[in-house]
Amino acid sequence: MFGRFVLQVALEKSGLSLEDVRLVEASVLEGPDLLKAREVDAVVTYAPQSVSAARVPGARTIFTSSETPGKILDVVAVRPGVLDEIPDLRARLARAWGQSLQVMRDYPGEAIRIMARREGLSDDEFRQALKGVHLVPEAEQLEMLRIGGPVEQGLERLAGFKGWISPVARPQPDASTFLAPVTELGTAN
Repeated sequence: MFGRFVLQVALEKSGLSLEDVRLVEASVLEGPDLLKAREVDAVVTYAPQSVSAARVPGARTIFTSSETPGKILDVVAVRPGVLDEIPDLRARLARAWGQSLQVMRDYPGEAIRIMARREGLSDDEFRQALKGVHLVPEAEQLEMLRIGGPVEQGLERLAGFKGWISPVARPQPDASTFLAPVTELGTAN
């Protein structure tokens, strides 16, 4: 379903909308095969499937999220009940993220090798997949997560997106529903 949102962002860059294309619902895992079988003209995907899609003869990348900085974000989301069960989880996640980024800086070749193997890609394919991806260091996270910041704005865009398909009618939540106060985030120290 998130693919519809990404597709809308890509189409908007060309002055188009979802109404201008015929949508085929499929999992991200099916995308490369559908493209190869010529059952679709384009797919919304991400690594490692984007690497497989790029291998399809004649395929080319026509849009990446790096063309619209700040519109498409990946975050770690945790249910409030889990935070009650594991009170120090915020700090532990922040510490793990900081340590991961430090390993990327100190041992980039080994880090790439480990992640590429995990995703079933070659080292070069994984490096290519990371192009345009901004791994947010902890120092930038507080700014991104502040009230009215990029994450809240992104959640508001998602909450207001009209292209969702849902078998259950749900109220559209306010983005602040999803955000922990910045003071609760914990630190890597």
